[in-house]
Order: sequence, then C-alpha cells, then structure tokens
Amino acid sequence: MSNLPKSCYYPSVFAQIHSNGTYSICCGSQIPPGGDYENDGRFIEYWNSPKFKNLANGLKHNLKKYNSMWDNNCNFCPHSDFNNQAHDYLKEGKDSQISSYVEGLKSDNLHSGPVAVIFDIINLCDHKCNFCWWWSYDMLENSTHEDGFVTSKEDYKDWIKEKISFKVFKDTIDDLIEMGGPSEHHSGKYLGGCEEIILSGSGEPFLHPRIMDMLGYIKKHGFYSITVTNFTNSISEERMDELISMKMDRIIINVSAGTQDTYCRIRKVGIRVWEKLMYNLEYIRNKKEELNSKFPEIIIKNIVNKTNIHDIGKLIDLGIKMKVNQIYLKVIDWSGVYNGENLDISNEQYDEFSPVLVDKLNQYNFKENDWYPGNYKFNYKSDEHNVNLSSDIKGLFNRL
Repeated sequence: MSNLPKSCYYPSVFAQIHSNGTYSICCGSQIPPGGDYENDGRFIEYWNSPKFKNLANGLKHNLKKYNSMWDNNCNFCPHSDFNNQAHDYLKEGKDSQISSYVEGLKSDNLHSGPVAVIFDIINLCDHKCNFCWWWSYDMLENSTHEDGFVTSKEDYKDWIKEKISFKVFKDTIDDLIEMGGPSEHHSGKYLGGCEEIILSGSGEPFLHPRIMDMLGYIKKHGFYSITVTNFTNSISEERMDELISMKMDRIIINVSAGTQDTYCRIRKVGIRVWEKLMYNLEYIRNKKEELNSKFPEIIIKNIVNKTNIHDIGKLIDLGIKMKVNQIYLKVIDWSGVYNGENLDISNEQYDEFSPVLVDKLNQYNFKENDWYPGNYKFNYKSDEHNVNLSSDIKGLFNRL
C-alpha cells in the first residue's frame, strides 16, 4: 500500500550526512544522495547551492516525477504525516503542530538551515538485526546487499570501514552555527536555525572512536543532542557517567524485544549482550535517580515486525520497569531490508496481539494524549509511571 505524501517538504527542514561525507535529503536508504562534502563543499555551500534548492523545490512541486525516477521508493515514506500536514497548512491553511516549522516555505525560499541534522557517523556494527537495512543476518548469510549504493561483497567490506572524520563533523556543526543555530528545541514556535543534532549510523555510533568528543562539541555549542544506539557492548559505566554529566538530552535505545529469547534470536547475539543491555538500563536509571538528574531522557524504540510482535506486552513492561521516559512502537519499514516482505505483520497477528496491547494500556493506566508533534499518530501517557508511549502501528491501534 502506497504511503506517498501529497508533497515533500522534508528536505527543507532536515538533512543527513553520512560516514563518507555524502548529503542526503531524507532517511530513506533507497533515495540517492543530493551531494557530498568533497564535490559540493561544506554543508553551508551545499545548502545554499542552486543544485540543492532546485531539488528541494522540485520535490515540493512535483514529487511524483522524482518518485518515478527513484523506483517509487517514496511510496514507503516514513514522514508522510509530516509532509501531508505541511501540505495541508501551506496549500489549504489547515493549522497543525508543525505550522511554524513550514511557515517560511510558502515561497520557494528555504530556511537559513535545516531544523534537524542526522550524522550517520559509522557503518560498523556489533549486531545483525533482522530488520536492519544494512546488517540483517539474512542478508549477510546470503552474501548480498539490497541497497543500491553497496552492490558487491568487495564494496561491502570497504563500506564497513567508513566512519565520518572529525573534521567533516566539526565543519558542519560550525556551519550550522553560522546558519543560525542552535535554535530553542520544540519551543512551540520555530525561531529559525537548527534545533537538534542526532548522532546515528548505519552501524553502532558508540563504536566511533571520537563519539564522546562529538557529543561534547554539540553540547558545548548548545544544540539539543540525540543519539541512537543499541546501548550494549560499547557502553561502559564511565561513558554513562559522562553522558549524564554533559547533560546529554536524549538517548534512543533500539531494543525491539521484550524477552531475552526474542532479543538474541532477531539480532544473532549471545545471552551476555542481553544481560549487558539490562545492566546498562538499570545503571543509568539508578545513576540518574542518585544524582536527581533528568538527563539524559531515555527512550526505548521497538521496530515491531512479524518476528517480535508477540513481545508487545513485554516491550511495554520493560519500559515501565526501567523507568524510561518514552516508549516507541514503530512498524517496520521493510523497503530495502533483505527479504523484508517476510517481516510484514499479518492481519491475524494484529488480531491476536491487539488485546494484549489493550491490557497493557489499562494495566499501566495509559491515557490518550496529543503531546508528540512527530510521525507517531497514536500517543498515550501514563501519569502514574511518568512515561509516554507513541506508535505509528495502525494495524494495532485502529483495532483498539
């Protein structure tokens, strides 16, 4: 089923910079890069170039043309809700939570810079999650790579070695400052400039030897800081202490399982990795309580698919036990995942496990809440446990 937005405004508010210095207009692995550091210059030069402006405006006005050029991969857009809200506001005047972020896009002018920037800082990973575009064990066992940018075993070996240089990273942060950042994060009204910096990767970000330097540089200059991680082997007590002391804003931990068995099976890791995750979650929970610190905010993210939907109740139990701030339940985007169609959730599974979800929402006294202005349509909050739950899984929540 197509998820093609009415128009695409995402490149006007978002940017992604990969480990090899390429610039992307969105997070879709099947969408080609828009430029790169080596050939198009520093990020500020790329953003202000006719090349990028023409691409951004072309996507606003003629998305179907680009979707056709890109093998209809925009049909799987994970940002359709954002794009459709932007379209409805700019074209029809329908107000929404994102209105101030797109107000300046009524003409073909761009913002002074993106609202959010993701740095994919490293490709190396120590997990082989079955839902991953890059590291699916299914793909690796078959010596194949689905993505259009890595097409042979030899290329893949070279790709694994890529990690962003500190110079490219620092140059880009300095550019974002010159372009008006940092701006106040989610103040309710967009004030211009970059609000948040996200350190992620096609691999595990904490395997990058300079990640703590990068996070320190982001915080030094006042940007809202987010990192995405599996939070296991590369996370030590010392690193967790440093993340708390630097007031790291948010850590998104991809768990995608509620039990040891499911976790180890879908990631091809040993029991000790699950035990390490449990230890780290408990350590940072207890350390934050000891120091009476609200930093960092902890989110557990769950990519829900055919092989782990049976854990839906345990996923929520884990979030409550570890006193996380937010629980994300995100349906798998299987486009680009090797044999990804085999991970698609069936209607029978939705029918079977939606009652489990209802039981957990009731058990922890979750109430509907419209707090989150993002890509998650279904939002709940438990005041009793001080945790938010957000999801885009229509197959589950439309059955409630």
